[in-house]
Amino acid sequence: MPSASKLLAWIEPRGGQEFEAAFVAAASRRAPATHRCASREEARRWVEREGDALGGVSIEWLEASQRRVLEPV
Repeated sequence: MPSASKLLAWIEPRGGQEFEAAFVAAASRRAPATHRCASREEARRWVEREGDALGGVSIEWLEASQRRVLEPV
């Protein structure tokens, strides 16, 4: 059972040299928060900063393909 105090996060390439970082609370059915970044490392740091801003919640990194299981039916 996912913890409410955990973020599920992933990074997807978005053409050229851009990456889109995304995260959602593990117990949420909301659309994920997203941010375009110039590198995979910048995307990872953005998610980590957001997790810190939310009270230091833990982050579970998913492969982009795994995020499909989070979409509401």
